[in-house]
Amino acid sequence: MIKEYSVEGMHCAACSSAVERCVLKIDGVASAEVSLLAKKLTVECDASVLDETIINSVNAIGFEASLFLEKGKEEQQKKERDEQRARKRKGARLCVSAVLLLFVMYFSMGYMADLPFPSFFAGGGGSVWRAVAQLAFSSVIIALNYRYFTSGAKALFKGAPNMDTLVSLGSAASLAWSIYQTVRCIMFYSAGDFAAAEHTVHGLWYESAVMILVLVTFGKFIEEGAEKRASDALESIAKLLPDSATLLVDGVEQTVSASAIKEGDIILVKPGERIAADGVVLTGYTSVDESALTGESMPSEKGEGDTVFAASANISGRITIRATRVGSATALSKISELVGKAAAGKAPIARLADKVSGIFTPVVMSISVVTFAIWFIITKDVAQSLNAAISVLVISCPCALGLATPVAVTVGCGTLAKKGVLLRSAKELERLSKIDTVVFDKTGTLTLGKPEIKEHKCSDAVSDTALIEIAASLEKGSAHPLSGAVLECSEKCGVTVPACEDMRDVSGKGICGTVNGKECFAGSRRYMTELGVDVSSVDAHTEKLQADGQTLIYVAREKQLLGVLGAGDTLHENSKEAIARLHSLGIKTVVLSGDNRSAVLSTAKSLGIDEDCVFADLLPEDKATAVAKLKGDGKCVMMVGDGINDAPALASADIGAAVYGGTDVAAYASDVLLMKNGIYPVASMLEYSRRVLRIIKQNLFWAFFYNSLGIPIAAGVLYPAFSVMLSPMIASAMMTVSSLFVVSNALRLRRY
Repeated sequence: MIKEYSVEGMHCAACSSAVERCVLKIDGVASAEVSLLAKKLTVECDASVLDETIINSVNAIGFEASLFLEKGKEEQQKKERDEQRARKRKGARLCVSAVLLLFVMYFSMGYMADLPFPSFFAGGGGSVWRAVAQLAFSSVIIALNYRYFTSGAKALFKGAPNMDTLVSLGSAASLAWSIYQTVRCIMFYSAGDFAAAEHTVHGLWYESAVMILVLVTFGKFIEEGAEKRASDALESIAKLLPDSATLLVDGVEQTVSASAIKEGDIILVKPGERIAADGVVLTGYTSVDESALTGESMPSEKGEGDTVFAASANISGRITIRATRVGSATALSKISELVGKAAAGKAPIARLADKVSGIFTPVVMSISVVTFAIWFIITKDVAQSLNAAISVLVISCPCALGLATPVAVTVGCGTLAKKGVLLRSAKELERLSKIDTVVFDKTGTLTLGKPEIKEHKCSDAVSDTALIEIAASLEKGSAHPLSGAVLECSEKCGVTVPACEDMRDVSGKGICGTVNGKECFAGSRRYMTELGVDVSSVDAHTEKLQADGQTLIYVAREKQLLGVLGAGDTLHENSKEAIARLHSLGIKTVVLSGDNRSAVLSTAKSLGIDEDCVFADLLPEDKATAVAKLKGDGKCVMMVGDGINDAPALASADIGAAVYGGTDVAAYASDVLLMKNGIYPVASMLEYSRRVLRIIKQNLFWAFFYNSLGIPIAAGVLYPAFSVMLSPMIASAMMTVSSLFVVSNALRLRRY
């Protein structure tokens, strides 16, 4: 079974790895995955594993775990208010710490800039008071940032050291050395050796001890703001629902909370309001902005019987709807759930960072100890040895390593969601970037799946208008899919459709009835042949229509042919452009369809898809077999479809994408849901996923490169040749810059 928990107090990849390792040690736990940004732990375990066991294990290593609870809108707003208050308190502590740090810097380094000191702090006797002043201000800063020490020590004693451990060890070592030097300064002063006291006060590291804390706190403050921006797309989805709605109860309007709406309620939606639940329009006509769900900027026209979705904005008309899905059952809630799960998950490439961070902190601590030992053996100088060891601890905090992937994944999933592309998990984001072949179903995917009359040819016996009048009269009472196409054609031509008497379907052949007192027929060529109607006069024209993949409807009156209508499917308006974009990205396109080959070839030709990439007359299992063959040839395959017959192929592809308006079966079998009509988002999605993976690789490279370069420099390898030695203060600043670089690089994805 799957269990989810909220975990507070995590700051880096070492933190998340420590949580995962401690949970995996519990008997009955099969897997544990932590989302650093979402502060969420997902555990797959036996039913016998108690929540208390998992929570206590996580709490024991210095974090705060609790059951993860899905929050409604009010709870989410309360959580945001609490987070804002907490951020203000953190900002206030940072400001106070920064001001106090200036005093510490003044007393420790003011003499370098020839800053004036009050007489009380000047001279040989003043050295003691300068040391005591630094200790006093530093003590307040440490008290304001005590969390690093409690969290770091707790994690260290439990065998799961993290970023706080490195920060607190570096700060504590600097502080301990400074206190030792302060005591020596006081002793020299008491002995009357003012020169020695003055020399000793110059060797204090209070500024380094507290600068580490202030810089790390500043870096985390900025990171949290950036992480918040990275998650904006996720949170904005939940904010789309209105707080209230107007119900019609026995004709009386009642304003209620959106959370109080029940299935079957009648809701009045006025112009400018957002719809509070999924439903069906009962009365009225309007334009609805569904961009929040589909990414489609153009409004959608809605009338009686049409479906509307929660969070859609009613633009013009006044409508009433019957609620069909409310609360967590709405399409918006499902979207929010999908996006949240995808952003909280881990891309396979993130496993590399997890594996490294699991052993990173203990290795860094070992390097720090070795660095101290080597420097002490060479120089016999405790201060210089401590300087190098502390710099190693501070510069190597694995913040950048932990943020390299999750920030980019969160921004990527959120941006795609805003554009109407929903991913089931983060691993799809990485797999999308590797797609080199996209396979399309034809009907309903490349085309609208709605036939229309493309051409018609009448005989010399009647006019075009008469041909369409008789065809529409016959088809008016039929439920055949082509009937709608004929009737739509008659509306476009503006003809008056006469009444049809004794209308009856002839199964598998056509339809017949009496129009204007004469028996008329419409149907296939075989039907005409059985009736004894000669159709040879239009053969030249019908050959062209059949070559274009059109379905032919012959129309006859008594024994005389009146003409023929050609019906065909219509391409989505953006299909051709989408295919062209895919080709420009170097992606091969393939069509798999159950339609006849001539129809499929005609569609493929109009889209610019090669004939050898077209497969027709396929059963559902044939589509899955074709996808498997492409994969067997070494292709990374994405299947795009909409129907039940596409489900096997969607499930067997590396990535299955279900298009908007398709069947639930196709949606369940897919990895990606396209909420916008047509296939245009496919090319954008693949191009964007490549960009996301490129950003992740850049971040991981920087994180590894930074530590590979920074740790040796902090250890002092450049000192013999160039006399370059980092102070803990500079090391802390470098660590902060590294984390900010990774986060800001990932945030560039928001502008794409």
